[in-house]
Amino acid sequence: MMYWVNEKFALRMINIANNLGNIGKEKYGKEIFLVNYRNIKLNKLTSDELFNEIKELRSEIIDLEEYPREYLEGKLTAFEYLLRYILGEKFEYAVLLEKIQQLPCEEIPKEEIKFLTNQAIEFLNELGYKGSLKEMKEQWYSENYLDRDEVIIYAQKFIKALKEVTLEKVVKLHPDDEINAVKGITGVFWSGFSKYPGDYKGNLTFNIDKKWNKFEFVHVLAHESYPGHQAFYSRWDYLLNQDCFPMEAAYYLLNEPINTLFEGGPENAIKFIDWENDKINTIMNKEEVIALKGIRILMKLTRIYQTNASYYYNTGKMNKKECIEYMVNEGMMNQLDATNTYRFFSDILSVTTYPTYYYGRKIIEDAYDSVPKDKIIDFFEILYDQPHTNNTFKKAMIKLLNEGRIK
Repeated sequence: MMYWVNEKFALRMINIANNLGNIGKEKYGKEIFLVNYRNIKLNKLTSDELFNEIKELRSEIIDLEEYPREYLEGKLTAFEYLLRYILGEKFEYAVLLEKIQQLPCEEIPKEEIKFLTNQAIEFLNELGYKGSLKEMKEQWYSENYLDRDEVIIYAQKFIKALKEVTLEKVVKLHPDDEINAVKGITGVFWSGFSKYPGDYKGNLTFNIDKKWNKFEFVHVLAHESYPGHQAFYSRWDYLLNQDCFPMEAAYYLLNEPINTLFEGGPENAIKFIDWENDKINTIMNKEEVIALKGIRILMKLTRIYQTNASYYYNTGKMNKKECIEYMVNEGMMNQLDATNTYRFFSDILSVTTYPTYYYGRKIIEDAYDSVPKDKIIDFFEILYDQPHTNNTFKKAMIKLLNEGRIK
């Protein structure tokens, strides 16, 4: 096994994460400790013991090189504040975002909304639609909805092709990698979920209460499968088995500063595989490829309104009713999607994770767009083969762009 510190340290890190997951599940009924690659058994600790563990582990990373030290310090800080938070201590939203996710707490600028709005209008005008953006979006969506009994069939149509192009253009996976099951679910606030039981196998679940635009669904399918979450989970498992990934990172926990990149990569999944290019995406016709590219503009715009609503609610600037009305009226969302978004960002264990979708997409897309074509392989190695917090990723990208190296 590969260790940044040593085996004992790694097992203590994983056990703290496991304990945090256990507290979250016992207090709030929500799973946040999502992957335990080596199935390390929980050694249940009291809150005082957990605080002491965090303090002791901090003392052991002082002499590490900058990258592992900063990565582990970011995680230990998130451990401390997540523990304090789920035990009932009150924090300003900005403090939670900074300490747990290494993210800012701010309204997304109106200039960004205006820019994407103009792009969306142009896209829908080119398709022949007229009227306000809301009217055009509703008409186009209504013509491209999937029935709930079509969702899983539609997913299965694309998974093989998504995996093939991922292997070709993005990252290699173990031969045993596969999606075991794809199913629908109702009554949840999320759109899609990728579960990793282990041994390179994954399960996908999609919310079939949601009215899915079929082009939006392809983006979300790629986010959850290839080159999104399943690719990340499976690749990390392979690297661990090859002693090429540190055991200190051999788990996945919500409410940590790796969440942003873990969502940001999948948010750019279709871009990574170049499926907005009809010469690469041969499973869809030319008109469908144009739609796949255009829907990403609308999805970005919607995500801004959702993320702003999360900011307004969690900073006390809007109440539930005002947030939902804002998303429906200004964000052009339907009532169900707006309500589910509110349920997501108001959930006590999701308040810091919701902004990771917007910021993750932006951080990763900006980084990807800045990389010369001959360095894209290096970019993917940084993203898929190295564990990173937001801060360590930004430094790795500076090193790649300025020095042409990834280590």
